[in-house]
Amino acid sequence: GLLTYLTNLYFKIKEDKRKAARGE
Repeated sequence: GLLTYLTNLYFKIKEDKRKAARGE
């Protein structure tokens, strides 16, 4: 459903930001 999609997208973005913050 849409909620699942948005949740997955949220966590994906959060992980991407963490990786970017570490400079990887």
